[in-house]
Amino acid sequence: MNINKSIDSYTRLAAITVLVVVLVIGGLSLFMAKAMLAKIHLIETESRNISLVNQIQGKTNKLIFALQMFILQPKAEYSWRVIELYEIINPKIHNYINYEKNSSYPEAQEEIRLLRQIDKQLHEIMKIHAAVISGEFSTSQLVHLDKYVHMLEGFTGEINRLHFEIIARKIKKSDLRMRIIAILYVFFAIFGLLMFFLLYKVYSRKVVSPIKNLTVATRQLAAGDLAIRMSIDSRTEIGLLYRSFNQMASQIQEKESRLQDFNRELEEKVRERTGELENAQHELLRLERLATMGQIATSVNHEIKTPLNALSLNLQLLKREKNKLRAECPAGQGPDPLDELISLLGGEISRISEILDDFVNYARFAKPKLESKEINQVVAGVVELLGQRAEKSDIRITSDLAPELPPIMLDENKLIQALINLGMNAFAATPAGGELKFSTFRQGHEIILAVADTGSGIAPADLPRIFEPFFSRKPLGMGFGLAIVQKIAEDHGGRISCRSKEQEGTIFEISLPIS
Repeated sequence: MNINKSIDSYTRLAAITVLVVVLVIGGLSLFMAKAMLAKIHLIETESRNISLVNQIQGKTNKLIFALQMFILQPKAEYSWRVIELYEIINPKIHNYINYEKNSSYPEAQEEIRLLRQIDKQLHEIMKIHAAVISGEFSTSQLVHLDKYVHMLEGFTGEINRLHFEIIARKIKKSDLRMRIIAILYVFFAIFGLLMFFLLYKVYSRKVVSPIKNLTVATRQLAAGDLAIRMSIDSRTEIGLLYRSFNQMASQIQEKESRLQDFNRELEEKVRERTGELENAQHELLRLERLATMGQIATSVNHEIKTPLNALSLNLQLLKREKNKLRAECPAGQGPDPLDELISLLGGEISRISEILDDFVNYARFAKPKLESKEINQVVAGVVELLGQRAEKSDIRITSDLAPELPPIMLDENKLIQALINLGMNAFAATPAGGELKFSTFRQGHEIILAVADTGSGIAPADLPRIFEPFFSRKPLGMGFGLAIVQKIAEDHGGRISCRSKEQEGTIFEISLPIS
């Protein structure tokens, strides 16, 4: 037999089994004893009920005797005695009827019927009393009075018989419970003997015999038989002792296995450290790229912005001179091709200037000025700023701001800039009738600021690149908007993430730390 538990576990199991059996049998015995005690109390109650019925019968006999005396000697004291006894008997009968209405015994309904018959007979007797007082009494009523006496005795006797039947039934149930307690005692005695015999056999087979075998093997090992091994499939303490004996010849293999495990762990740690170094290298390259872009931005701003400003001024002068010539020589009417060319050149100069501004702003991005602010107030302000644009675009703008968010350190202007960038991107991607939603909530030690739209979404192939500078799918975009938003989030010690499904919408989440 394969044993998968320790000897200590079996010992505890046996002790718990015995304890459970003792508690169960003890509990059943207590339950039976309690039930017997309850039956005794019920028998006592039934005895009091019998006494009450006997009292009613006795008082009724006294009432009839007083009435008979009143018939023979119509004195006031006999009349008052009849009334006094009736006023004592009548409440007792009605109280007893109410008591029996709440009883669960099958005899209750029969007792109620008999009590009502007694009450009815008492009313008839009191009618005779009234007839005597009024002088309308006849000798035939005296015959009825004797009949009422016998009927009342029969009713009370029948009620007491019912009570004696109830008492007999309770006694029978108590006797049955006494027999059950005796049976439980015999069962417990037999169970105890069987448990003792079983435990002795298990202990002899699973403890004493294996220890003898181990003693023999130990002597053979001491005599020089190093190949000796103990064969056992037990998982008890004896099995552990046998396996410890066998493990003395297997330590070299175990050390080799431990060495291989150590090498695998070392390789895993090397891979982890290599990954961390690669991430650090990527971050260093990104910082170097930003520094380089800063230097380029300085040169570009100086080398391109200056001639660009000159071009813009000369274009304005050209437009002014053209307008003078046209005013002096109004030869023809209608649109002038030169006006369209000047307008086109002006638009392109403005676009190039805006591109340069975006590039310089990204490359020379200043550190945020952090102050303790309520983020919900900032978001509410942005929603209000974008409200007019949303109305023009026929886009519903909503907010869901979590209450009681703690103040956090942030640069209000830069955060507004980031949210407006995200909002403007959403307007560009969301068709009329769509929705733009700003929401805030707390997640651990961070506050999450989410911007969700129901626009066209972002292609899965573009998602990894949306935060890269110069990456844009817009015809006239330079790809600095989301890069600036990411820079703002990172300068606040946070991060930005994006989830998107084409033709369903996009969700940007800015995570800011609670400091």
